[in-house]
Amino acid sequence: MSNINSSQYIGPEKILQKKQDYIIPCVYHFYNEPMQLIKGEMQYLYDHTGKQYLDCFAGVSVVNCGHCNPEITKAICDQVQTLQHTCTIYLTENIVNLAERLAKITPGRLQKTFFVPAVQKLMKEPLC
Repeated sequence: MSNINSSQYIGPEKILQKKQDYIIPCVYHFYNEPMQLIKGEMQYLYDHTGKQYLDCFAGVSVVNCGHCNPEITKAICDQVQTLQHTCTIYLTENIVNLAERLAKITPGRLQKTFFVPAVQKLMKEPLC
């Protein structure tokens, strides 16, 4: 990644200080010297100095589909320009189409999908 102007970023030290000042202490990082990530492109991440990293971790609780994957980014942009947020109490075509696609690829009798906005919600809701 070229043309990084590191002066436009506050840097890891100031981020760590703000993190200590404003974020609860149970939110931590795994590195002795954490980098300030500023950009992702498919399998690569870049820090505030322009150093490139190969991302072999894929994030926490996410599917590894690359950072800023052009196909996924376009689909997200197309969707939010049409309808950004609803939940399952409203009728939308996309949710039933996704459920149908999942039913076609899941084995056996796994034909029903339960959509939740977050894992925490799933832990609170009884399954019907």
